[in-house]
Amino acid sequence: MKKVNSRGFTLAELLIVISILGVLTLIIMVNFRSGTRSNELRQAGLEFSQNLRLAQSYTIGGNSLMFCDESSPEIVRYNECIVPDDTPCDTGICVNTVPRGGYGISIASTENYWIFGDKKNNNYFDGDIYDFGVVYKDLSYKSLHIKEIKLGEEDAIIPNDTDNRIDVTFEPPTGIIHFFVGGAGGQEAEDSSGDLINKLEILITSDYVTSYCRKISINRISGQISEVQSECSL
Repeated sequence: MKKVNSRGFTLAELLIVISILGVLTLIIMVNFRSGTRSNELRQAGLEFSQNLRLAQSYTIGGNSLMFCDESSPEIVRYNECIVPDDTPCDTGICVNTVPRGGYGISIASTENYWIFGDKKNNNYFDGDIYDFGVVYKDLSYKSLHIKEIKLGEEDAIIPNDTDNRIDVTFEPPTGIIHFFVGGAGGQEAEDSSGDLINKLEILITSDYVTSYCRKISINRISGQISEVQSECSL
């Protein structure tokens, strides 16, 4: 009767198989992590454009906010009243009404931005006094950033809370767009000829995805808002 050969794997063969499996696992993990980072960047771009449309639709739709209507500068945006009637706040009265200046998005940092209600109708986010922060979006916890902003054909700028703050507001009732530069004491964005700038572009980048960015574009005349993959310079 013929004897069956039952020889097993040698130690060297087992080590080779384990090494191959380790390399394959590492490749899969790296590709998975890279895909996750790319997806986070894509989602951040989409969410930014959706939030712009949200502020636009809130303005056109006449969405109301509940807030303390007051003249005292000590009342900050976080002082939201609870009862939707004329219940006194610290000062003033509690109202549930449409912000006079509509809604907008304020970009004063590379790390975050606000969706806000323009209570005083001054076309910028006066966050410490009059306006109400509806939604605060932090990008940095996922290592995402607003890289730069470009107004028309002007040089790209890095947003900050002093000279390079940008507020995009939608004027009621039709949602006319304004690009306001500089916050309090600033002005509506104009080109070198003194004409209003019609296009705003925003780049969002990731610390882990270096090959491309996401670009959000806003057209002041048409009201169109778009979001696409882009090179990382404007």
